[in-house]
Amino acid sequence: MRVTAINLTSKALIGSISPFIGNLSFLREIRLSYNSFHTQIPEEIGRLFRLQVLRLTNNSITGQIPANLSHCINLQSLYLGFNGIQGKIPAEIGDLSKLQVLTINDNELQGQIPQSIGNLSSLEVISARSNLLEGSIPDSFGKLKRLTTLAIGDNYLSGSIRENGELAAIKVLNLQRRGASRSFVAECEALRNIRHRNLVKITTSCSSIDFQGNHFKALVYEYMANGSLEKWLHEIDQKLNFRSRLNIAIDVACALDYLHHQCQEPIIHCDLKPSNVLLDNEMTGHVGDFGLAKILLQETTNPNESSSIGVKGTIGYAAPEYGLGGEVSREGDVYSYGILLLEIMTGKRPTDSIFENGLNLHIFAMNALSDQNVMEIVDPTIVRDDKNEVTNDQNAGRILEECISSMVEIGVACSMDSPIDRMEMSLVVQKLFKVRDTFEKSMAMPRNSIYTENVVV
Repeated sequence: MRVTAINLTSKALIGSISPFIGNLSFLREIRLSYNSFHTQIPEEIGRLFRLQVLRLTNNSITGQIPANLSHCINLQSLYLGFNGIQGKIPAEIGDLSKLQVLTINDNELQGQIPQSIGNLSSLEVISARSNLLEGSIPDSFGKLKRLTTLAIGDNYLSGSIRENGELAAIKVLNLQRRGASRSFVAECEALRNIRHRNLVKITTSCSSIDFQGNHFKALVYEYMANGSLEKWLHEIDQKLNFRSRLNIAIDVACALDYLHHQCQEPIIHCDLKPSNVLLDNEMTGHVGDFGLAKILLQETTNPNESSSIGVKGTIGYAAPEYGLGGEVSREGDVYSYGILLLEIMTGKRPTDSIFENGLNLHIFAMNALSDQNVMEIVDPTIVRDDKNEVTNDQNAGRILEECISSMVEIGVACSMDSPIDRMEMSLVVQKLFKVRDTFEKSMAMPRNSIYTENVVV
């Protein structure tokens, strides 16, 4: 007698799955969902070369996914969701060339999603939501032409997928987190009618229900090839020179000036920080992540309405008045920009361990300006790289130092404790352009020429 299918779905079965199941070599279907099987998936299942369907959903299975499931070369559907499976997703799953459905959601899987899964050209469904997965979304997913469902929320993933031949960045919201749906609405609303070269462009959004009845929300952005400013300031050995830092600072300032003063309804970003500044392949800065953004209420609107609800921002970058319940304002963004600019110049986060006993990044920079020792607090790679670039001309080197001091001074002026003492973004843009003009002129000077124009901020 040849057993070709086992269907014991919802039979209140307990215990472990017998390893002797691997002796039933003619099995094409195993359906054991909605029981109470525990321990791990027996490796002996890897002997079932004819197996097409394996359904173990909604049990209490632990352990790891056996790598030798890749031996089931005829497998079309693999359902392992809603268990307690741990470990990494085995890269060998990428050998299941006939696989159409892969559901491993609601487990305790860790590590990265293997690139090899992008080789499964027959895949129509991938559900890996609600795990502990991290790292980048495999760019190989862009090759999955038959894919209709991709559920990877409630993890720690980021990255890009090619869309119509072009790279796109995917932001999948963790809807289990408080305020996630509100964040999605805020971001869509903020980005709906705005266009600027220094804002990350959203190409589409998705708000739907996946094949398991779970709500799914995602945003698709244009791809930024060089990642975040956070990475360039703190995570890689290659550091930005002064010209790059200045240009990025101008890009971000122009974006905020547009949001504050050139939109029909002013938009406050509320969460400006290096990880929300993304860089394209030409290192142009783009402000992204409008999940906390607020449309500023005009003076003519209902005075009883408030725009301070739910404002949190990020520690170190959020304006001090927000912590006291202050309303959302342009000045709040200006404060965040000032801290961002000081971080760009010093290479120190506002949460650096040196900032204690009342010392913060703003005071650190302000004291250096007062003592005229700004060059001692800036990121040393700026001075080293750019002094070489301006040649050995003494005057050009002096102008570089003046430009650096001017940048720090602007950062301090933007990050004053009192909102009324902060600089407007339109004025910030003007002063930064003046710094860049001065720097570029010094770079163009012939060696040993005299150039005495000072930078005034």
